[in-house]
Amino acid sequence: MQTYNQFSFIRSTVSSFVHQAHYGLVIRFFFLLFTLIPVACVADDSKVYDVVEQMPQFRGGAVAMREYCLRNFRFTEGMDAPTVNVSVRCIVRKDGTLDSVKVVGASDTDVSCEAVRLVRSMPKWIPGMHDGKAVDVRVTVPLSIINSKPGGRVISADDIRYGKAVMRMLTYNEEGKAVSVDSLNAFIGFLEHTLSIRPDHPNAVEYLIRSYVSLGKYDQALKTVARYEKSKGCVPMFVYFYRGLIYDMQGHSDNADVQYANALKYVDDEKTLFDVLHKALLMGFLKGRRAQLDVLSKALDDPKYESMRRDILLPRIREAQQFERMASVRYNACLVDVK
Repeated sequence: MQTYNQFSFIRSTVSSFVHQAHYGLVIRFFFLLFTLIPVACVADDSKVYDVVEQMPQFRGGAVAMREYCLRNFRFTEGMDAPTVNVSVRCIVRKDGTLDSVKVVGASDTDVSCEAVRLVRSMPKWIPGMHDGKAVDVRVTVPLSIINSKPGGRVISADDIRYGKAVMRMLTYNEEGKAVSVDSLNAFIGFLEHTLSIRPDHPNAVEYLIRSYVSLGKYDQALKTVARYEKSKGCVPMFVYFYRGLIYDMQGHSDNADVQYANALKYVDDEKTLFDVLHKALLMGFLKGRRAQLDVLSKALDDPKYESMRRDILLPRIREAQQFERMASVRYNACLVDVK
């Protein structure tokens, strides 16, 4: 599995917090959904560090933290978005406790309060280490959590099984492990069941399309896109983007370009950084590396994205400098490698 991810930051960094207005669907966020992001370098040992030799981590790692967040984030009736995406900044103290917890850049008060509560309630972390001793370290935790209970309904056993299946499959993705055909077909069964209950579930649609592509079942992938297109919660940009990826995987680049151009019409690059990243990837597909870099460089100079330069924009620019269309297509189109 390619480790190069631009659309997710959203299934990678932003991935993590990227699913705004369903746009997170095309971000893998998706994937690295809860990866720690260093902020800036502080050299004075008497102060809070931002980068150290060994960064602090949730006990059990990223997978354990995803499971903790899935189980403990409390959706209220006012949280009707399919996915909550928010970034929380805090200080991991020398003893592993979390301090100075605050949300970065969120406008939804309910989401912000719950995100702060969730992080404050976390068990002690493994503290950061520098020069052989524990130190205070400032970290940013991007949270991207599927709303499995729209309208405040109680999570069912099916929801829990679905969440565990997703986390297991994404762990394979992150670790670059190949998945057996039987395991992936079982995962597809979970997704089909979820969509039979909620046809416009954004994450389930995305994972199902990418699972079919991983198996080379392009007709099934296209049928899934068409089915989603008819659902009440359909997001046109998502439809065109994934249809383009499927065509590209089959070698139909001209047809793919038509779909990417249509997807681009639904991206407002002045709205959020997520839109900027989406536009950059689409421009890369349509016009090449230089066009992608132009979009990202423009955002780098925009004052409203200043706090995200180091964590998001600069890494994306470095990735764009190595951009290869088909490598990026495969990364965004396939969920896992199959053995």
